[in-house]
Amino acid sequence: MSATSNSVGKPGNPLLRLKAYYQLDGPQTLTLGFLAGNYFLCLLGYEIVRASSNSLFIHHLGATSLPAVWAVSTVAVTLTVFLYNSLVRHLIFINLLLASTVFFLLDLIVFYGFLVSRPDAFTVLAFYVWKDIHVVVLVEQVWSLANTLFRTTKAKGVYGLISAGGCLGALTGNLLTGTLTSAFGTVGLLAASLAALAAMVGLQLAYRRRLHLFDVTEVQARAYTDSCSPADGLKLVWNSNYLRLLAMMLVLSQLVTVLLDLWFNLELERQVTGLDERTRVIGLVFAVINALAIVGQLGLGPWLLRRFDVLPCLFAYPLGIVLGLVGLLLVPGFAAIIALKVFNKSMDYSLYRASKELLYIPLSYEVKYKAKATIDMFLYRLVKGIASGLMQLLVWASAATLGPLIILLAILCAAWSFVLVRLHAGYRRLEPRVRGGIE
Repeated sequence: MSATSNSVGKPGNPLLRLKAYYQLDGPQTLTLGFLAGNYFLCLLGYEIVRASSNSLFIHHLGATSLPAVWAVSTVAVTLTVFLYNSLVRHLIFINLLLASTVFFLLDLIVFYGFLVSRPDAFTVLAFYVWKDIHVVVLVEQVWSLANTLFRTTKAKGVYGLISAGGCLGALTGNLLTGTLTSAFGTVGLLAASLAALAAMVGLQLAYRRRLHLFDVTEVQARAYTDSCSPADGLKLVWNSNYLRLLAMMLVLSQLVTVLLDLWFNLELERQVTGLDERTRVIGLVFAVINALAIVGQLGLGPWLLRRFDVLPCLFAYPLGIVLGLVGLLLVPGFAAIIALKVFNKSMDYSLYRASKELLYIPLSYEVKYKAKATIDMFLYRLVKGIASGLMQLLVWASAATLGPLIILLAILCAAWSFVLVRLHAGYRRLEPRVRGGIE
């Protein structure tokens, strides 16, 4: 047996055993560290911003105003995706991530100043819309970069580690929110989010001129951007049956998630009345979500993806939601709604996220950035507007009660499962390598 094999097998070498389990070499470990580090910092800052913006919004405008503001967000995201698709043709992926991070850092500095001096309803509204845009753009760029650098076999192992880095950051952000809100206040906590974005900028600057660490040369990186056509992401999605199915999967899964989120926020407003107390509860709930997600990402997720095909891992999500709805019928109440939200979000952040990203790997660089931006940014926000409209209709009709909501969610989960079966058939036909496009 070789020296390497002996060292890997020794209990005293946990790092080598870990690298062997995930099949990592030196450069891949550095690439993984860069991606996981950015994801960690991004979600650390976001969780603080999310708890603060949600609490401020409910305090100034009320939870019933959420459907209207999501319609405003849809317009803002549409403009963002248009600009983003233009930048893909001109900036190498690392520079694109850096430019986006710097832009959002400057935005947060401005918001922080206004929220400290005069937190009026307009500022709170704009901050809430910005909150969703900035995290969607940064997170999808991290995953687009991962989908460019890793192939399917390797990704089945390392995507759990990247996701775990993000969830560890989110868990840290939620614990900070839950424990420090009383001391610093809802707005004061945003200083930690500023520090997280600044650290992201520093990490990206350190790696900006080291493309060889990503196993990509400057010439190759430039070839990626030069290969992008002027066509926008929406046209790419429309012309591909595979991408249309991907879009349908996201629409249905997000309809379910947004309806559950709205349900949770309405109950939260009824059950918890104080601003800082509500912020603390939100932080603690998401701390549990991310703790469970980390468990899934570090062990269970990679094992399931290696042991089974992608379809069972994707299908576990709607199946779990249906089982949760049955449990809610048997044991109704706010605690049951929290439990369903915990499952929904922890699954979304772990096994489902890693499985979904595998579906993008066989596609071209242009599709990974442009079409993915259209699906995971624009359609994601559009779905929120649609779901909020459905919930608003239920509220107006006095039907936002247990029975109608459970029936609607069960129908959506059934449609979601049907789309997954068709999507998996298309995925199996794609070659497990980057192609110049998709048919």
